[in-house]
Formats: sequence, C-alpha cells, structure tokens
Amino acid sequence: MGFYPFVGLTAALMATNALAIDSMLPALPQMAEALGIAEANQRQWIITAYLLGFGVSQIFYGTISDRYGRRPVLLVGLAIYVFASVVAAFAGSFQAMMAARVLQGIGAAATRVLVVSIVRDCYSGREMARVMSLAMIVFLAMRSSPWRRSPISPAWSS
Repeated sequence: MGFYPFVGLTAALMATNALAIDSMLPALPQMAEALGIAEANQRQWIITAYLLGFGVSQIFYGTISDRYGRRPVLLVGLAIYVFASVVAAFAGSFQAMMAARVLQGIGAAATRVLVVSIVRDCYSGREMARVMSLAMIVFLAMRSSPWRRSPISPAWSS
C-alpha cells in the first residue's frame, strides 16, 4: 500500500470512534423518545455505555494482536463494531441499546489501539510522526465536514 492510501486508511480507522459518538449526540432526544426513556438524564447512558466498552476493552487488544496478528484482530474488531451498529440502529428497547453500545465500544477499541500499533510497525522516527500528523489532519477534516450531519435528527438535516 502506498503512503497516502495508508494515511487515508489510518484516518478512516481513527474516525470510527468519533463517528460512534458524534452521530448519536444530535439525535439523543429523538432516540430517548423512541426508546421510551422518561428521564432526560438517562439518555446520556447511550454515550456512557459506548465509552465503558471502549475504555475497558482497550487493555486487551494489544496482547491479543501480538498473539494473533494485527490484521485479523482489527478485522474482528471492525466486524463487532458493524454488527453492534446494526443492532443499535434497530434496538427496540433501552436495554438492547445499552448492550449494543457496549459491544460497539468493544469493537471500536480495536481501531484505537491497533492503528497506532500498525503505524509503529510500518514506520519509525520522522516518517511515523509524518503519518500520524497527516492522519490526524485528514481525521479532523473528515470530522468537521458537512456529511457528518445525522440523518435521524431534524435539527441537523438542513
């Protein structure tokens, strides 16, 4: 893989975490209504559940990827993330949403841990810093672009 496609892939993998949080924020009121959450503060658990899964599972991905390889572990993490995203999209209850969001966080943690490891495996010194800097620039550009507006929130569909 060439240098710039590698940077683009690195930035896209970094963006999965931001996507899982930022796409939910504008739609939290509508989600709370659809899931029958009476208390406004309870809807914050949708974000917290994701962060709990994300935070706790990061500890394990480094060791697992050292044993089984970066690529298979990253692909399993992405598969978990996609599966949990679909489950969350069709969750009919608050409990199902919480379980899906914890699972989504577990899957997304693979990208957080393994992207840095993969960059470190492929580059060192100034080149590693260059890859991470360019990936961060691309990531920030993707994060601030208008395509990120949530289609499920009327307030953001302008």
